[in-house]
Parts: sequence; structure tokens; C-alpha cells
Amino acid sequence: MPYFHSGAPGVYDESYSYADGVIGLKNTRQYNWSHSLSETMMALINAGLVIDSCMEHQEMDWEPLPGMIVDENGHYRLPDQWHDLVPLMFSIKAHKPE
Repeated sequence: MPYFHSGAPGVYDESYSYADGVIGLKNTRQYNWSHSLSETMMALINAGLVIDSCMEHQEMDWEPLPGMIVDENGHYRLPDQWHDLVPLMFSIKAHKPE
């Protein structure tokens, strides 16, 4: 899936959900849209929110890609040769001004 928004969703079939890991979903078709960090940040700013913090993360609670490594805290991360190249996810804290 491309990093930058392409307009069309990524479409694929999976027999499980990343949210609970349960295998055997009845509806396996999934649609995902890419949204870059700047696109997400600008949507919040344009909605009138004030950004308090933005963090990039090198680990996740589920395995989004095959071949990931489980660290000592039970989180998934990229193998050593890729670990420091790209963030796997980000978190943003924002508030609506009074």
C-alpha cells in the first residue's frame, strides 16, 4: 500500500482481524486508505484543533507485516536491518480551544 493517499483504497482479504486476532471472519474483504502524517495533521488543524503532541512509534501491539520481531514487552517491531528506518505508527494528542 502506498504511503501517500492515492484516492483508491487498498483492497485485500484476510481471515482475521488485527483488533482481536480471531481467525475465521465471515466477511474477509478489507478496505484501507492511506493517510500521510501531514494529511492527518492538516485535517486536525483545519478542523480548528490545537496539536499538543505528535509521537512516532517503532513498535505495535499487532503484527501488520510478516517477519516482524516480538520484543521483550510483547510488541511487534521490524527486524534489526529495518528497525530505525521508518516509524510503524504515530499518535497525536490535540484539543479544541475554548
